[in-house]
Amino acid sequence: MAALGEVGIEEAVPALVEQMKSPNRKVAAAAAKALGETGGAAVVEPLIKSLRRLESDRGSYQLPTGGITNEGQERFNVVGPAATAALEAVTGQKLSSGTEYEDWWKKNQGTFRPFTIEAPRDLSDPGVPGPT
Repeated sequence: MAALGEVGIEEAVPALVEQMKSPNRKVAAAAAKALGETGGAAVVEPLIKSLRRLESDRGSYQLPTGGITNEGQERFNVVGPAATAALEAVTGQKLSSGTEYEDWWKKNQGTFRPFTIEAPRDLSDPGVPGPT
C-alpha cells in the first residue's frame, strides 16, 4: 500500500481513501500515511473527513451484549496520528484537530499548493554548486 502513495498518482487516491475505512486499524493507518505521501491536493479533503470522523467516534460505547468497547478510542489512537501526520505533510500546517484543518482548508483551498520540503544539498559533493 505504501507503494501506491509513493507513486504520487491521483488514481491511487480513491483506493487509499477506501482503505482508510478498513476495520483493521493498521491498514487504515497505512492508507492515511500513503495518502500523505501522494502529496496532492486531492487527499486533503478525504483526510480531513476521516480525522473528523475519528475524533467524533472516539470514546467508550455500550455493546448490545452489555459490555463496553473502547474501539473508537483505540482506532483514534492508531489512525488519528497517521491522518494528522499526512495532513501536516501535504499542507505544511501543524494543526491540532480535524476542525482546525477543515477551517484552514475552507480558507485556503482556492490557492492551495501542496507543501514540499526540498532535500538539503550535499555541499561536500564537488558536483553540487555551492552558494554564490
